[in-house]
Amino acid sequence: MPRPNLGIMTLYLNDRKQIEERSLFQKMTLVGRALGLEVTVFTPEDVNFATNSIQAQIYDVRAKSWKRKRVGFPDAILDRCRYQPTNRFRQLKAFRQRYPNLLYLNRPLANKWNIYLDFVNSKRLAKYQPDTVKVTAGSEVLALLKKYPTVYLKPINGTGGRGIMRIHRLGPSSFQLAGRGMDRRILRRVQLGRSGLLAKLSRLAKTGQYLAQQGIDCTLPDGRVFDFRILIQKNARGDWEWTGGAGRIGRQGSVTSNLHGGGTAAGLDRLLRKCYRQTSKEQRVKQEMAALSFETAAYLEKRYGQLCELALDIAADRNGRIWLLEVNPKPAREVFRKIGEHHTYQTAVKRPLEYALYQINRKKG
Repeated sequence: MPRPNLGIMTLYLNDRKQIEERSLFQKMTLVGRALGLEVTVFTPEDVNFATNSIQAQIYDVRAKSWKRKRVGFPDAILDRCRYQPTNRFRQLKAFRQRYPNLLYLNRPLANKWNIYLDFVNSKRLAKYQPDTVKVTAGSEVLALLKKYPTVYLKPINGTGGRGIMRIHRLGPSSFQLAGRGMDRRILRRVQLGRSGLLAKLSRLAKTGQYLAQQGIDCTLPDGRVFDFRILIQKNARGDWEWTGGAGRIGRQGSVTSNLHGGGTAAGLDRLLRKCYRQTSKEQRVKQEMAALSFETAAYLEKRYGQLCELALDIAADRNGRIWLLEVNPKPAREVFRKIGEHHTYQTAVKRPLEYALYQINRKKG
């Protein structure tokens, strides 16, 4: 009897057909085999619509190398496709529209702006949202800067800290602008007057692809920014379960904490202790983060459909108030390996595979 098959769907990064997260997919292949689950990797470009077959990539455990093999559609699909402004992303949408009845373990979410609108319409989740506007005119950002000393500009569809900028109000008509380019490179800090800032904001507004968000005061004594990454996942019974949490500390001079942008990882409890130095406050913040994570996952599933895992980027200010900065239904898990929590990392790799088997068995009845 053939083993059940999980297809991991991703996107090519370029015309050379390179894929992201290959090392993760290799680990998932090895763990999957131990569970009795075959794992294949494919992109929408690999699908032959005429024959309903896939020229998939399979990791050959004996040869320790990847090879191509034509296979049928998998029993379940884990979508690991990250947004990119290319035709490849349109091919992904076309695939989902053509095959809506396949067993998808996770459903796509909306962009950051629409997710924010969803959250502010929730009585329970609205209080965790930083004040946010879609940038359609520079005057909207200036209005935010009158209310808050710091405002962040974020691409609506951005990932990994790309294109994020921070505006800090120095005076009534003086501002400091810092950030990262779309290649994650740290941009030189510049000081701008009101007219100079408005000119830059007007260019962003014309794209219709940016939002402006209240800055939360989350900096260490040395000036580095930090936040927390919480990961929850479905388990082998189909229930949400806490997998782990970690802190992320940005490199000196960076406006973001992302590890891909040169940030460092820290243990969740250690960073909380460093921030508050009160055990009672540390525990309260951690418990509230966990409660927020499960409540957010439940809300998103009602709104968008089934999810498999969810990472939440959470800020905690000096008073211990927490803020939900972003959600990611296709999270990386390297942060746990970087802080030495190897068991948590292995759990983070294994749970989606266990959940896949649970869903496949349910479907087969």
